[in-house]
Amino acid sequence: MKKITVIGKGLAGSLAIKHFEKYYEVECLYTNDYIQNVGISSALDLYFTINDFTYEDIKAFNGNHKTGVHKLNFNKDYFQSFIPPFVSVQFNSKEFVDFINNNSNALFKQVDSIDYNSIDTDYIINCSGVSELTDDYYKLKYIPVNAVISTKIKEEYIDDFTTISAQDYGWTSKIPTLNGTFVAYIFNKDINTKEEILSAFPYDVNEYQYFEFNNYYHKKPFSENIFYNGNKAFFIEPFEGTSLSGIVKTNSTILDIIENQISIEESTKHYNNYFKECQDVILMHYLSTNKNTAFWDNANKLAEQHFINNGSSVITDVLNNKQVQSFFYDNTLYQYNIDNLGIRNKLKDLLFW
Repeated sequence: MKKITVIGKGLAGSLAIKHFEKYYEVECLYTNDYIQNVGISSALDLYFTINDFTYEDIKAFNGNHKTGVHKLNFNKDYFQSFIPPFVSVQFNSKEFVDFINNNSNALFKQVDSIDYNSIDTDYIINCSGVSELTDDYYKLKYIPVNAVISTKIKEEYIDDFTTISAQDYGWTSKIPTLNGTFVAYIFNKDINTKEEILSAFPYDVNEYQYFEFNNYYHKKPFSENIFYNGNKAFFIEPFEGTSLSGIVKTNSTILDIIENQISIEESTKHYNNYFKECQDVILMHYLSTNKNTAFWDNANKLAEQHFINNGSSVITDVLNNKQVQSFFYDNTLYQYNIDNLGIRNKLKDLLFW
């Protein structure tokens, strides 16, 4: 049986373990036990990929069903629904990771450091995170956010959807799990301070977590036997579930490469197209809000520059009412969000100028 070594036991590493232990012998090497404790809102691909999850499993890690996304304070308020009977799940990252690790057949080894030359295995999937962005990564200059403050609140009524709301200094996400609701305010630390965000936070904040992040993706995530996933491969702000969907999609691609179903060159092409579309879908939202603040002035300008200089061919085809092969969104969702955001004419002016 082929053997796979997963580096890292966080969200990406745990999803890799869950994905590949159905097919191969899996070991996990990690240097620390730290797991990020944040709310996660998934798209439908999580259920479709991890297809042996049951409703009882979801309850075991306090997961909550997700029927869609409620978007507020953009052009207008609207609900982006999953088509019944399909639902996804909202959960806390730490509880989810603990559940996977406690119900896995993988061999876990904590080590002081990772010596890649001494790993005796067929394949390595590196999910260890990025400490420094080297020339191996594309750095995304049009994404207008780079920091987040998150907290956990208790609510009597638990929604079965994620709420995303445009705010004066960025946007907030509200992710309800069965064990509390996670609220995050995503903003630009170079424009607004932590103190400004805390004072504008839509809920009382007693304790909170603060993270800074870069937006990037790896130029060459796939090779014959070494692969990158999770933050080691990419991070783009989590507006449309980019992190989790990207992890799931990358695991599926790695499996196809190992099983000789697709070439490394073709996989890399699909991967690049996925992240180009991620940027399109995220930045569409920054065209739609006319709040008169420094954050939104900057976000509008960056979004415009993206579509003038870097918009994908998919968004052009969508605006021309062509059926597209999308790696991120289906054609209906593109049209639905463009129209509800009220940006169709603006996108045409930017792309066809």
